[in-house]
Amino acid sequence: MKTRLNLAVLALAVAATAVALPAQAQVTAAQRTEAGRHFRAGVDLFARGDFSAALADFQSAYRIAPHHLVRVNIANCYLRLSRPIDALNHFEHFLTEGAAAGPLDPQRRREVETQIAELRGQIAEVQVRIEPSSARDPIVMVDGQTANSQGVVRMMPGRHTVDVTADGFGPGHLELQVTAGQRSESVVALRAPVVAPVAAPVVAVGTPATGTPVVSTPVVATATPAAGTGGATVGTQGAAGAGGAPVGAGGAVEPPGTGGELGSGLVTGPVDSGRGLPPAAFIASAAGTGVLAIGWGVFGGLALSANGEFDTIARRVQSGTTTTSDRAMAESAASRARTFALVSDVMLGLTIGGAIATGIIGFNTRWRSAPPPAVLAMPWVSPHGAGLSIGGAL
Repeated sequence: MKTRLNLAVLALAVAATAVALPAQAQVTAAQRTEAGRHFRAGVDLFARGDFSAALADFQSAYRIAPHHLVRVNIANCYLRLSRPIDALNHFEHFLTEGAAAGPLDPQRRREVETQIAELRGQIAEVQVRIEPSSARDPIVMVDGQTANSQGVVRMMPGRHTVDVTADGFGPGHLELQVTAGQRSESVVALRAPVVAPVAAPVVAVGTPATGTPVVSTPVVATATPAAGTGGATVGTQGAAGAGGAPVGAGGAVEPPGTGGELGSGLVTGPVDSGRGLPPAAFIASAAGTGVLAIGWGVFGGLALSANGEFDTIARRVQSGTTTTSDRAMAESAASRARTFALVSDVMLGLTIGGAIATGIIGFNTRWRSAPPPAVLAMPWVSPHGAGLSIGGAL
């Protein structure tokens, strides 16, 4: 209570001495008038217990005409709103900015320092150390809010989560249980460097007759990327002084301004899904089926040829011009025709089975960027021979 009473007296002393402080050159008279209006409104709202609205007006006054004395009022608002960490920060800024503006009254300094010590006893301060230390520009988040990544992180007593991210590393996570007045150090370990997929460029390798460019399949590679008081703020009546500070209606005085303000995409191409049969299985099946089809055509042609030879001999037998050797040749031709026909039938069955298997394999093959080749094999037989016609698009 003594500290709060002394800080309330400090606010009165501010009002009594503000007129003697020089105005900052970059703060115009119009700005000081506007800042004074917000300051007086903040004092009135604080007296009525509307601390959130008072805080907004004090912050506006500081933003328009910055002065370290206004931070005392801001800190008091944060205290009444149960935000000791914010209050502590503003009291510390009051000391820093006040020292830069000129010597502070020793008694005021002692009172503020005493309040700062009381507030630090209500919170925890944790030095977050990030490993490895080579991580550049880390971002520290405490309970989802950005925190100081280079120094001490202040927390209210209780359980908290700390998350750290940095370019080139996986995120680090830490859970803490802290108590009032705690001073400690915690280490957050980032994960090993992230390895991201990088697609090689697509290179054109030719243009078919249709005019559609033929390109090679993209190759996927990997790379390592590179504190305050509860005392109310009050004012005293007075007149405008030589320093030009506006006088607050009802006694609140706006301190003069002192200047200053408070305040890697990776592109990937088609990738093998890893499921299904390799293209080589389809190619091997298609080739095997083609060989069987050729065999079917060849042996079918041979069977027809042997059968034709037998028919020729049979016609000579019917005409009565046969010889003993013709009878032997007829038996041989008939035997060969039966053998070739049997082999041809087997080859046909295997060809049909192979074609079905090739279709199934082609359907289950994992093609990267292009559909399976369309191949048509057509055996043919004529009195002059046999063969296999193959056509299609690869």
